[in-house]
Amino acid sequence: ADVGTLVIAGLIVIGLQMFLNKTVTGRASDPSSRIHSPWTMWPKKSGETFARAGGLFVRQISGRESKCMTKSKSNLWHGLTSEARKALGARDYQTRPWGDRISMEGVEAGLLSAAGRAHSEIGASWIPGVEIFTRTIHSQRHRGFFGEFVRREEGVPATIGLWPNQWAAARMFAHTAKGFHIHPPSVPKGVEPTEWFRRLFLKEPIDYSLRRYESEQWDVMFFVQGMVEMILREARVGLPQRMMRFFIDGDNHRSANNVAVVIPPGVAHAVRVEGSEDAITVYGTSTPFNPEFEGRIASDVETAILPESWQRFLADASDKSPASPSFRE
Repeated sequence: ADVGTLVIAGLIVIGLQMFLNKTVTGRASDPSSRIHSPWTMWPKKSGETFARAGGLFVRQISGRESKCMTKSKSNLWHGLTSEARKALGARDYQTRPWGDRISMEGVEAGLLSAAGRAHSEIGASWIPGVEIFTRTIHSQRHRGFFGEFVRREEGVPATIGLWPNQWAAARMFAHTAKGFHIHPPSVPKGVEPTEWFRRLFLKEPIDYSLRRYESEQWDVMFFVQGMVEMILREARVGLPQRMMRFFIDGDNHRSANNVAVVIPPGVAHAVRVEGSEDAITVYGTSTPFNPEFEGRIASDVETAILPESWQRFLADASDKSPASPSFRE
């Protein structure tokens, strides 16, 4: 019975190999396009590499043997008009260093939360005082989902001694953005800002008792719906000028990107909604709302500009208003 089983298994393997060679590529006689199982893989030729795909080894041929690359790069687009060739651009698919990805392209928030500042390249791009921590969202079948925001005696806020004095919620419609917002950092009297920030975040970064939560606005943000892109930019004097760009998933999209973000004063922040659904944010602030703490930088995106024809029509009406100087004249 054992011998019979082995024979049947061997026939199945051979049949599977023949099926792959003939149906997957359509050209069993063309070795450059065949897919091989681990048992029938032949020696590599010059310029070949092997990659694993779906449990099988796929031979990847580079150089002159590739039939897809018979045309030189200069002739690749010869079928286009000269105007189109001049305007043509190519996308760069190379993986950039972590620093470039964080500051320019943007990364998944879950990657930053998992790696943290201990990662040498990520740490070199991290803005001092910013915290990104993972939240667990629990699925409740047939009902929805559940997720905690924060516990006073646990987690990152407890570690850094931050507990909000005010909570608020905000809804952003799909395809909208807000920012940059910024809050003024509090500096002790008689101390230079550069000296203070370097002490606070570079020399004594874990002495959280130095932080002036009661006199400056720190934000801690939670995203309960939608998907957003967040951009942070350092604006404090004396600290490395860094940017962080990352993508966050709301609680209704359970993933590693369900995170909360702590933003210190002096760090400009903006949020842009991704996708076609509204984004809902719940956030706490270390101080109650204070209009003097609400700074704006390059926030034109928040202004709904009227069409030019509307503006001209309204301008004509204002000129004829009794309150207008031209009307009184």
